[in-house]
Amino acid sequence: MVQQLGSIIGDEHPSVATSYNYIGSIWDSKGEYDKALGFYQKCLDIRLKTLGDEHPSVATSFFAIGSCNENLEAFDLAIDAYKMGYKVQKKGGSPFQIAHCYEKLNNLQEAYNYYLQSAEIRNSDPDCGPKNENTIDSIQNAVRIANLIGREIELPDWIKNHGK
Repeated sequence: MVQQLGSIIGDEHPSVATSYNYIGSIWDSKGEYDKALGFYQKCLDIRLKTLGDEHPSVATSFFAIGSCNENLEAFDLAIDAYKMGYKVQKKGGSPFQIAHCYEKLNNLQEAYNYYLQSAEIRNSDPDCGPKNENTIDSIQNAVRIANLIGREIELPDWIKNHGK
């Protein structure tokens, strides 16, 4: 089906990339992460060529690749993909995912830095704010890791006072 579409509109058309993304998401939802990765990568390659490296859809592709690698416990690859997506689209979710991967790799210093960054982004984001469950989750993880590595004194006052 994708080949037919590609033969009609060209193999590097953004619609072909979208088709690859949909196929990847189906494999992803079935837990077939290796298969999903292949389709997400094809999607990313086309998007980079046709949309450029600063388009939000490129970020979405990097985040999907990061998520698959995280599910495969390839945390270094997941971090790389999440960071590439984060460069394009500054979102509170991507630093959180980066932090989670660093925590899985037992690099608690980096995990702390990224959980804190996620909390700050989500707290100031009008779509999230201080009472949003994702913001609270980022704050709780930043505090938890800060306590583990002895950096709780460095936490910003707004986090220390959150919920009081």
